[in-house]
Amino acid sequence: MTYKQSLEWIYGLEGHGIKLGLSNIKKLLKHFGSPHLSYPVILIAGTNGKGSVASFIANILCCAGLKVGLYTSPHLITIRERISILQDDKRTDIPRTAFARLTEELKKEIKKIFDCPPYSRPTFFEVLTALSFLYFKKEKVDVAVCEVGMGGRLDATNVTEPILSVITGIGLEHTNYLGKTLSSIAKEKGGIIRENTPLVTGAEGEALNTLIELSKEKNAPIFIYGRDFYVKRCVEKVLSQNLDIRGIKNSYPGVLLNLKGKWQHSNASLAVAACEILSESFPIKKKHIYKGLENTTWPGRLEVMGKEPIFMLDGAHNPQAAKILREEIIKFKNTRLRSSSFGRQVKMIFGVLKDKDRQQIMKEIFPVVDEVILSKPQNKRAVPLSTLKREGKFYNKNITVSKTLLATIKELKKKKNKNDIILVCGSLYLVGEARSVLLKKKQDG
Repeated sequence: MTYKQSLEWIYGLEGHGIKLGLSNIKKLLKHFGSPHLSYPVILIAGTNGKGSVASFIANILCCAGLKVGLYTSPHLITIRERISILQDDKRTDIPRTAFARLTEELKKEIKKIFDCPPYSRPTFFEVLTALSFLYFKKEKVDVAVCEVGMGGRLDATNVTEPILSVITGIGLEHTNYLGKTLSSIAKEKGGIIRENTPLVTGAEGEALNTLIELSKEKNAPIFIYGRDFYVKRCVEKVLSQNLDIRGIKNSYPGVLLNLKGKWQHSNASLAVAACEILSESFPIKKKHIYKGLENTTWPGRLEVMGKEPIFMLDGAHNPQAAKILREEIIKFKNTRLRSSSFGRQVKMIFGVLKDKDRQQIMKEIFPVVDEVILSKPQNKRAVPLSTLKREGKFYNKNITVSKTLLATIKELKKKKNKNDIILVCGSLYLVGEARSVLLKKKQDG
């Protein structure tokens, strides 16, 4: 099987839709000797920030000299971004050859195993999750850091037995699958909590109360952002920020983050608290925490690219993320860079998928930008641009439709207005396409 053939087969599984449950993944992994049980796992759930937290933790573990498997979703440019190895201060995505070989192995066995009920064929996410576990075993990782796809209790990643669970902030999302209230969603995400196993969380209010109750039931120690660990001080710079973090055990003054955004305060703190707990099992020192946090990059999350104009990429695909992005937009518009105005005009390229709460997203972001340019993500779930234009006019009158994303970016780059910020947001699929154009890298799946 070639890499191209492996992509065609895996993407063909998207037609199977979303099927929450562990029966398929358990049966499949058992057939391969349960590779997910051959190394320790840190499991991370939440509404926003789980990818950033996963990356922070993986980088810290890597700086401590460990070989780390990192499984995240979604991807921006290549599907191989989802499955990577961090070692010797380097992150390497799974090679095309290994991806194709493991896909072929999985395809052969799936055909044998799932021919009859009660098992339906595995989904796109289940197969990728199994593939990641197999790859991490073949690579003999010391530890794996895995981001939950949706929810927690019935997510394919929850087949693991984590030595530490992390749950970031919780908001209303995927309500058709996870429930209509914060408490019900927290209960689903709290499904990753294990008996006598620590939980680190950034949840608040009703969601936090639910997690506290679940932790009591499991006799799981719980560590809470804002109570047991927190950010004491922040100094923001144009492309970075310095934090003074108080962890569970130690203080970390002057931590350098090369990730922008207020939401990274809790994300970095969660990673610090998690790694302080993990230091009881792994040789993690304070210097590793400092270096790991500084080394972390997370593309497509308030990522700044280029200059004159500056392009800023951020998924902001739910109301919680959109609200925080709104604050950042206002801040950027009022900030000066050297002798020139920085962010005086914000032009936004926007697209969104049908299963997102687009009304609330638009309500937060559209009024604070100067111009909205609509662009459709290359995804069958993308909202038609005619619909977005009709709905978006309630929040911003200066709204146009782009012919193509490539043409729009080229046109904006030609203008070279150093006072402009070009913001791309609303969908990580759109952000990935924009990143591909700006880096002149072809998306390979």
